[in-house]
Amino acid sequence: MKRRKAVLGIIALIALIILGALIYRPAAPPPENSPWMKKWLNDPTCLPPCWENIIPGETDIGDSIALLEQVEEINNETIKMFSGDWSEVQWAFKDSSSWGRVWTTKKDTLIHMTRFATGDSVTITEIEAKYGAPQEVLISRCMSGFCDVVLIYKDLSMGLDVFTRERRQAGIRLRPDQVVYKIEFYSNKPGDVPPYTLDWNYPQRTYAWKGYTTYP
Repeated sequence: MKRRKAVLGIIALIALIILGALIYRPAAPPPENSPWMKKWLNDPTCLPPCWENIIPGETDIGDSIALLEQVEEINNETIKMFSGDWSEVQWAFKDSSSWGRVWTTKKDTLIHMTRFATGDSVTITEIEAKYGAPQEVLISRCMSGFCDVVLIYKDLSMGLDVFTRERRQAGIRLRPDQVVYKIEFYSNKPGDVPPYTLDWNYPQRTYAWKGYTTYP
């Protein structure tokens, strides 16, 4: 009888070990930043809002293509220009998961804004390590309980769009490991309006940066 209980105990222990092995999944390592992002974080050609010598409010969009063709990390075959009421140039990076675009306003041919989709790799704290902390947190587009969050660097004319699953009712909690899915540089010329203020269809709230905490 004792022997039978011992055998059953061993079998139960083995079953628990197997079950634990099936359930446990080690945390996946964070995705590695793409080459263009590594360069921007470590050895940028110029500081925001300049990127690879393209400066919103100063660079003519007609000159941007030649500048983009010199960027080693860009797939030159993807550089395309579109014209209509305003002009726009789009491109993809060689890692294929991130892209960029620049565009003008209707009033002139100077670039008004540069935007990058990061490929969901870079985090707030990585950018903060290079460029410091933002000055403001803007919360907008609250739909189905979720909101867009933009970290605003007024001194650099830069905005970071942060992905968050926090619901508005509980407050928006910012953490250093949250992913920045878009980076935007905008013109700081007198009279130019920062693009993140243009969405009149949604109420917007702006808070002073208080670090990694919950914003109401």
